[in-house]
Amino acid sequence: MSDTPPVRYRNTVLYDRGGQRTVGDVLLHADGRSSPSNGDEDVLEDIDGSKRLITRSFQNWHTHLAMQLNARDFSDGFPLHRWLNEAIFPTEARITPEYVRMGSRCAAAEMIRTGCSFAADMYFFPHVTGQVLTGAGLRGLIGGPVSDAALPSHPDAASALEELDGLLATNNEADLVQYAIATHSVYLCSEETLQRASELAEKREGRLHIHVSET
Repeated sequence: MSDTPPVRYRNTVLYDRGGQRTVGDVLLHADGRSSPSNGDEDVLEDIDGSKRLITRSFQNWHTHLAMQLNARDFSDGFPLHRWLNEAIFPTEARITPEYVRMGSRCAAAEMIRTGCSFAADMYFFPHVTGQVLTGAGLRGLIGGPVSDAALPSHPDAASALEELDGLLATNNEADLVQYAIATHSVYLCSEETLQRASELAEKREGRLHIHVSET
């Protein structure tokens, strides 16, 4: 148990991890527990919760965090493949690690503001995104992209998988961030590449992330 005093929310509504609803004064403890408040406890902060709903944070299981900078309202209305080939891919060809760092920081700030504590990301330079989320205190499953076509981060699938082999070897369940293999899609990855990615995931006990039905 933590020595940090709890935070009291008065006149609030809380849903705990099991979905149990509590109405009234509650204490939120540093280890994630909640309990009723008698009003006389030593607390870190006393907050009016009458206009608040306390519940578990959101999770986003498919993101491209750094695209916060280059995809919103960008060539809206294009069919998928025209959007990719004429708008997104030419822009992404110039992306750098520093660009990913800036975009991921913007996305991390938005996650915090909107109550999202986890992202399953798929984008270039995954180690950079991992550093950003860790620094922000957020959790992530960070997928390094794999494609038979050249990417800003790798010339081919083989080099991408080689780097990911090293990243997956560093996975530790105690860390905020874990790394995964993000094979982009069936139209950018051959059957051989998908098979190699699957074998690497099995070898490292890692996860696979893919646009499974994007056509």
